[in-house]
Amino acid sequence: MRSKLAQRAAAFGVVAFSLLVTAASGCQQIIGIPDRAARENLECHDGECACVAGFGDCNGSLSDGCEVAVGTDQNNCGACGAVCANGTCTAGSCGCLAGFDDCDASPQNGCETELAVSPTSCGTCGHDCLGGTCDAALCGPVALADAASPGHVVVAGGFVYYADFDIVKGSFVRRVPVAGGAPETIVTIPPATPLRRLAVTSSFVAVFSDHQLYRIDLPSFTKTPLYSYAAGDIMDVRATDSTIYLVTGSSTTFSPQEIVSVDAASGASSSVTTDVSSQDAGLSLVKGVPYWIDSAGTISTLVNGMPAVWPPSPSPMFGLAANDEYLFAVVWPPSSNDFSLKRFRMSDLTAVETVMPASYKELAPVGSEVFWFDTDNQVVEWTETGTKILGKNVVTFDVTGIGVDEVAVYGGGPLGLFRVAR
Repeated sequence: MRSKLAQRAAAFGVVAFSLLVTAASGCQQIIGIPDRAARENLECHDGECACVAGFGDCNGSLSDGCEVAVGTDQNNCGACGAVCANGTCTAGSCGCLAGFDDCDASPQNGCETELAVSPTSCGTCGHDCLGGTCDAALCGPVALADAASPGHVVVAGGFVYYADFDIVKGSFVRRVPVAGGAPETIVTIPPATPLRRLAVTSSFVAVFSDHQLYRIDLPSFTKTPLYSYAAGDIMDVRATDSTIYLVTGSSTTFSPQEIVSVDAASGASSSVTTDVSSQDAGLSLVKGVPYWIDSAGTISTLVNGMPAVWPPSPSPMFGLAANDEYLFAVVWPPSSNDFSLKRFRMSDLTAVETVMPASYKELAPVGSEVFWFDTDNQVVEWTETGTKILGKNVVTFDVTGIGVDEVAVYGGGPLGLFRVAR
């Protein structure tokens, strides 16, 4: 019996030692054997070596264990080889320093983008300057076309339309693709007063020079005179495919006096109203219906074909701009330069909020947002989250016209026709 017990004990010892060797062979850990000592920050799980949490074997050798603290190491942040550039490694994550960001979402290069100067992530990841420079996190303008005196700018159908004037050669309406390219002359008018405004529809361009309104058909560029106003000047134009609306006024004081509708096909005209502001008629169209500033400084529109004050109209008004969704009204209190810009939702005529712009030159609403050039020569964007500067030193003189599409703001300035990324 004693012999059998001894034999069983000896057999158990062999098995136990064998299991110990087998379990430890992957980790190189056997208690009591000096050259098989446990390595730093290394654990053994089911016969396999594993680094303890927060450490890594970044040199690929277990002879020195898991030698790197990946929780805080700048060159191995969270994982071996993940460089935390321009950031601080904390708890295995790379936190970007101010002015830097991880725009490519790659942990291998940390916060690789300097937002102040990146032309593809200017100010924020993904804000592409569309060929412009990035300085102090603001996109610079890109010249689209040379223009001696660029006038009213309209963006439509993938083109930027603009008026230009040369005192010797005359007035021109030209267009250039929004992405840039060779300008295309749509119409030339002999030297006269400059083309001040233009309107673009899906089928024609409406422009005026001196006392004459023209329709230029698209795409043929056929020019047709539609309407003359010898008693004064045509001052502004808005259009649908069927009707062109004009603001006419005094040829001496250049103040608005009447709004006239002109049939876009026949040229037949009729008076809409003579009750307009003498400072700024603010003519705008919402789904083809005209809105304007009347002599009382409130907003009027057509109701059943007759002029009527728009119900939520503020007063006194200085400027007006609208699209199919919202109407933006610039309010100018008497004896004050504290402009306020009210936004009204056209679906229910409610005032949504009030924002305060700097002194503006032209307004361009796009959906619920609005853009303008201010008197500091900056491009400004207002959204529901606040106002921000898009670009500086864009214009150095008063401009007529600002165009906006999904990616950029367009205008005229010392660079000729230019584009600034939104």
